[in-house]
Amino acid sequence: MSVPSPKLAVIGDVHGSAEQLFTLLARLPAGYEPVFVGDFVDRGPDPVRVLDTLITQRYRAVKGNHDDKLLRALKGNPVQVGGGLAATLERIRSQSAPWRERLIAWLAGLPTVLLFPQIAVVHAYWSPTCASDEHLWGPRFHDTQGKIYRIRWWDMPEYWTPGIQVVFGHYHTPVLTPQAVCVDFGAPEGPLAAYLTDSQEFLIEPPRPVASPGGFL
Repeated sequence: MSVPSPKLAVIGDVHGSAEQLFTLLARLPAGYEPVFVGDFVDRGPDPVRVLDTLITQRYRAVKGNHDDKLLRALKGNPVQVGGGLAATLERIRSQSAPWRERLIAWLAGLPTVLLFPQIAVVHAYWSPTCASDEHLWGPRFHDTQGKIYRIRWWDMPEYWTPGIQVVFGHYHTPVLTPQAVCVDFGAPEGPLAAYLTDSQEFLIEPPRPVASPGGFL
């Protein structure tokens, strides 16, 4: 007997855009479970509210590359701190010590992929055999000068997994195929999207006219 696919609302990279997130969550049809593809911080004005909502509501989520970098910074590991991460760290360090400890534990416990019947939710890429860092960054290669190039894996059948639709963020590019769905629509500068897995439709929340607190990473 086949297992029915779940009714998920897979939400794209939030990047600190709390108002977009709250409005989108309020618009979700009844019966859908919100699931997040990571990159909760940086770029937008309120990463703390985004993180606190995810933690307190116990939403299911996977880790993005921005979240992984934040965790390493909070643990004291050396990372390159750009404007977006600097603004995120400033806001987090203004919170109480117990809140910061809870955040570190939550980030450390995030999986890099969530598997459902016929669906894999990941930040950048998933296959049964890929390296775990590709979950965060996707398949890439370096040229002879060391420049990194992203592989458009959703256009290449050799990267697909039969019977699985991979729902991902990270790339900020429109993708909607039976094999791959990108839910990163560029928030906060662009829309925040939720992909409804049973109807295979997007629910879109437009951007807010607010200034970013820091630069891009």
